[in-house]
Amino acid sequence: MLPLILTVVCAWFLVRPHLAQVVGGADNSQSERERLLDQKQRFVQALRDIELDFQTKKISIQEYSDMKSAASVELAGVLEQLDRISNA
Repeated sequence: MLPLILTVVCAWFLVRPHLAQVVGGADNSQSERERLLDQKQRFVQALRDIELDFQTKKISIQEYSDMKSAASVELAGVLEQLDRISNA
């Protein structure tokens, strides 16, 4: 289970830049912000789910640590991008 999760997270890191297509303009800036806010919510929910799975003993401490770290790194990246948009 853990190797599959780590593979998916790594694949996301590799594919994500190719999926983002920002052309420019106010509408695209707004849609980019909305996309980032959606991602933020998904990663926050993922962290909650990981915590719940650990508390209910569905995952080991190692899986918990790995999954929480990966989701936290992604969330931090999204928050940085939101900051850049807000400051632009």
